[in-house]
Amino acid sequence: MLTVLFAFLCIIQVSLIAQTLDKTRSQLSSRSTGAINSLTQIDRNLDQLMDALVAHRLSGSDDGTPPTAQAYRTQFEVFWASVTVFSLTAPGTVDEMPAAKKVRTNAMAFLTGNDEQINRNTPLAANESIDLYNETKTLSEQFHNLGHDYFIELSMFSDELKDRTNRLYNTFLLFALLVVTCGGISLYTLFKANRKSIELIEKSSVTQARLTQVVDELRSGKLENKAKDSFIAAASHDLRQPLHALGLFLGALENHIKPTGHAIMEKAQQSSSALNRLLSSLLDLSRLDAGAVKVALRDFDIGKLIGTLEHEFQSTAKARNMVLKFDTDEQLVHTDRILIDRVLRNLIENALTHSRGTVLSVICKLHNGALQITVEDDGIGVPANSQDDIFSEYFQIGNPERDRSKGLGIGLSIVRRLSELLDLDLQFSSRTNQGTRFSVSVPLATGLTISPKPTDKFKLNNGTSRSILVAVIEDESGVREGMEVMLDNKGYRTVTADSATELLRQLKAFRNPPDVLISDYRLRQGLTGDQAIELVKTTLKLDIPSVIITGDTSPKRVKALTGGGYKLLHKPVEPASLLRVIQKLTEHPATSHPSKTG
Repeated sequence: MLTVLFAFLCIIQVSLIAQTLDKTRSQLSSRSTGAINSLTQIDRNLDQLMDALVAHRLSGSDDGTPPTAQAYRTQFEVFWASVTVFSLTAPGTVDEMPAAKKVRTNAMAFLTGNDEQINRNTPLAANESIDLYNETKTLSEQFHNLGHDYFIELSMFSDELKDRTNRLYNTFLLFALLVVTCGGISLYTLFKANRKSIELIEKSSVTQARLTQVVDELRSGKLENKAKDSFIAAASHDLRQPLHALGLFLGALENHIKPTGHAIMEKAQQSSSALNRLLSSLLDLSRLDAGAVKVALRDFDIGKLIGTLEHEFQSTAKARNMVLKFDTDEQLVHTDRILIDRVLRNLIENALTHSRGTVLSVICKLHNGALQITVEDDGIGVPANSQDDIFSEYFQIGNPERDRSKGLGIGLSIVRRLSELLDLDLQFSSRTNQGTRFSVSVPLATGLTISPKPTDKFKLNNGTSRSILVAVIEDESGVREGMEVMLDNKGYRTVTADSATELLRQLKAFRNPPDVLISDYRLRQGLTGDQAIELVKTTLKLDIPSVIITGDTSPKRVKALTGGGYKLLHKPVEPASLLRVIQKLTEHPATSHPSKTG
C-alpha cells in the first residue's frame, strides 16, 4: 500500500513538474516580439515625421511655391495612432515598465502640445519646423533608449528562464525514474486489487443503467434553462465557423462545376443549407430574446405569399405521402410580411414533419373583421397531457433519440413568440388520432396600396461590382480564403487581412478607400470586430458602411452590435445573403463619407 501511495505521489509530482515546464517554455517562447515590433514601428514613424518636416522646410525654398502641410500632418496622425495603442510590459510581469510610462507621457505631451500647431490652416514656418524637428528627434532618442533597456531586461529574463528550465528537467528525470521503479512494484499490487475492482465494476454497471433511465426520463420532458443554454453554446462559434467557410467555398465553386457534377453540388448545398436552417432557428430565439427583431407593418396581398408556400411545400408533402390543400383568395392584410411568412412556414413544416397524417389544409377566411389563416392536419394529434408544452422550447413528442431530421423542437416556440410580437391571435386545438388545428388572425389592410413584393433572387451586375472594393478582416485563414474566392468570382475587388493593422497596410496599394468593411467579431489578441472597424475608419477618416459577422447568439451581444449601427450577420452566412447586403450597402455611388470621429 505504501508503495502504491509513493508511486501515486511521484506521478502527481511529475505532472506538476511537467505543467511548470510547459508554463516556463511558454514564457520563454513569448519574448514579446510584438512589443519590440511596436517600438520599431514607433521609431520608424518618428523618422518619417522628421523626414516630412525636412521636406516641408525645403519644399518652399526651391521655386518659391508655398510649402504643403499634408505630409507632416499625416505622419503626425500616424504617430499619434501608434502611441495611443502603445504599452510595454516588463518581462515576466503584468505591470507596465515605469520607463515606458514616462516615455509615453512625454509622447502624449508632445502630441497634445503640437496638435493645434500641426493642424492649423497655414503650414509651419521655417523656425517652427526646426523646433518641431528637434522635439521629434529628442522623443525618438527616448524611444530608442527605451527599446535598448527593454531588450536588456528581456535578455536577462530569458537567461533566468533557461536556468529554471534546466533545473526542472533534472528534477523531472529524477521523479520519472522513481515512477518507473515504483511502477513495477505497483503492478503486482494492482493485480491483486483487480478481482475486487471487478465487483465494483458490476455494481457501477447497475448504477449506470439506472442513471441512463433517469436521463431518458428527463429528456422526455421539458428541458431546464441550463440545458438550453448549454445547447446554444455548443452550436455557436466552433460549429458555425467551419459551416460558414463551407458555404463560402460552395458558393465560389458553383460557377466552376461541370454539368455532370451539378447534382452532387446541389446535394452538398442542400446539406449545408439544412445545417444553416437548424442554426438559424437557434438564432431566431436569441434575436427574440434580445428584442432585436424589428416589425415592419405594411399592406400586402397575402394570397401571393401563400401561393409561394404552396409551390415550395408540394414536393415535401409528396415525399411524405401527404396531400397539401390550399383554399385562399387574394386578400390585403396589414402585418409584417417576412415575420408572418415565418409563422406560416413553421406551422406547415411542423405538420409535415410530425403529424403523420394524409391531408394538410391551409385555409383563409374572413372572421370577426380579420383574416383567419388555419393550418389543419388529420394526423395523430397531440396527447392531452402534452398540449400545454408544445410551445415550449426544445419540446418534441415521439423523438427521444433527438433525430435532427425532425428539427430541434423550437418551431412552435418561434411561432408563439412571433405571434405575440405581431399581436396576432394564435389558437390551437388537437385530439388524439383526429388531427391538429392551428390558426392565426391577421388584421386586414388599412389602405389600398400594396408594397412591391421583395425579390428573393440575388442579381449581380458585374460591370458595377468590378469597381467596388470590399475589405475583409478575418483571422481564420480558411474563412478568409473562402470569402476572397467567393467575392472575386462574383466580380468584386477584394482585400483581406487577419487584423485591422494588416488591412491598413495593404490598403496603401489601392488608390481609393474600401466601399464596404466586413469583419469577424472575435479576432486575435482579444480584439473584436467593432474595435477593428473603428480603427480602420478612424485612421482613414472615413465613415465606411460596415458588416460584422459573428457566431455569438448572446442576446446582449446581438442588441449591443445592432445598436452600434453595424449590419449584423450570423454564421453560417450563405453567400447569397452576404452578396445582397453588400449590394444594398453599395447601391448608392457615394458609400464613404468623412468620419465624424476623425
